[in-house]
Amino acid sequence: MKCPYCEEEMQKGVIQTGDALSSYIKAGEIVVWIPESESKKFIPKHTVHLEVNAEGYYCSKCARAVAIFKERGAGFWQ
Repeated sequence: MKCPYCEEEMQKGVIQTGDALSSYIKAGEIVVWIPESESKKFIPKHTVHLEVNAEGYYCSKCARAVAIFKERGAGFWQ
């Protein structure tokens, strides 16, 4: 994948949320996408809950990471 900032080739890997201890217990962790129009609201109305681990890419030239998260889906909470 090309870096969206500098156009260099990025290294493929995984993006994980949380710390080393909680990486095995993900039930309480959340990753949420919030539309820019609601990002400054105290309680945004339109959000998308995402998986806590994602496909990731790292650019060593500009030291940025890009993650591709999947939607968590309602089945997780049942």
